[in-house]
Amino acid sequence: MNTPIDPQDQENRPQINEQRRRLAKGGLAAPIVVGTLLSRPVLGATPWKCTVSGQLSGNVSGHETETCTSLGKSYATLKAEYNNDTGKVTILQKFPLLTADYIFKDKDTGILSLTSTPNTVPAYIKNVLNKAGLTGELLYAQKALVLLLNAMGLTDTSTYPLTESQARQLFKSAADSAHPQFVDTDPNVTWNYNPDVKNYIDVLYH
Repeated sequence: MNTPIDPQDQENRPQINEQRRRLAKGGLAAPIVVGTLLSRPVLGATPWKCTVSGQLSGNVSGHETETCTSLGKSYATLKAEYNNDTGKVTILQKFPLLTADYIFKDKDTGILSLTSTPNTVPAYIKNVLNKAGLTGELLYAQKALVLLLNAMGLTDTSTYPLTESQARQLFKSAADSAHPQFVDTDPNVTWNYNPDVKNYIDVLYH
């Protein structure tokens, strides 16, 4: 003898089965999502080895595939952006906390230098970025300016490896003719201009 089927049970079963299917799918998907997240340094974050902390540790295990030379705007991009009236500001005008201009232009020849003389004026940002073929100290001052422009206004390293404060210190070390040390407290680090500061500038510059 067949037991009569309760109409209410018939209505409930499709809902229960559908819920079970959703749970089963969710259970299968969860490990995939978690695995994907764990395989990345931090979703949307700056690659660890590109930061000052990452460079300090010297251990890139698990970070070999991270690249630093694609972070921020390139030299070419910033050169184009500042090759107009926007670039007609001195470095000190753009970054007052530097307290000095550091890069100067000869009034007659346009030649750049890291020292001020009676015939020089503070160089505009566009002057520094537009100068091709720089070498030695001036080249690293130019590269450090690119890093500083990328870090402008930043107080954490979630979108770029340097805060503005750190980038200012790197720029000072590169552009000051006395080449002071790069000193930071978070993390604790003291780098000499040669080779530490120059090497790190090369890690980020593109």
